[in-house]
Amino acid sequence: ENFVDKLLGRLDRVDCDSLKNYLQDCLEKKELAEEVLQHTQEGILIYDSEGKVVFLNPQAAYWLGLERKETEKIRIPASLTHSEIRQFVIKFMASQDVSSALFSVLEPREAQLKVRLLSLGGKGDHGLALIEEVSRFSGSGRGEEPVKPDALLSLAAGIAHEIGNPLNAIGIHLQLMKGYTKNIPASKRKDFEESLEILKSET
Repeated sequence: ENFVDKLLGRLDRVDCDSLKNYLQDCLEKKELAEEVLQHTQEGILIYDSEGKVVFLNPQAAYWLGLERKETEKIRIPASLTHSEIRQFVIKFMASQDVSSALFSVLEPREAQLKVRLLSLGGKGDHGLALIEEVSRFSGSGRGEEPVKPDALLSLAAGIAHEIGNPLNAIGIHLQLMKGYTKNIPASKRKDFEESLEILKSET
């Protein structure tokens, strides 16, 4: 039984403000995580059990020839134009085993890609594709090493961590302060609560 199932089972005993704060915090973390993933050099594609795309960053769209503005129309593996990558994904979807392979592509430009596939969630109801350029070909045909995404990923994760901790601390203390409003005279309580709400909206 996951957290959401437990929460739904006890919904009648959950404080509305606490639930709202939790959902708001989850939304903010989701948006921050998506922003970080949008800026990685590694292509990231996430699809559900029906092959519908639920997340597609610019690099994955670039290498797989997919249109990010029409993600609702994309179906995996049918929408993949590279036949070898498409067959690789079909094989993975049938077995759900973690897989990794190298592919030489000519479009959108000549390069060698490493594609890693793995299941997400306990039931494997989502799939994750990671696409990394492992060599870049110059006009002379010699391979050139690309910039590795590991450093950027580590930096982004560090930034997210450093931003998240203070915001969480502020949110907790604002919640605690809200509990003290009952001790404030009614004439001043409204202004104080409005100030708290403004602070919450900014964090």
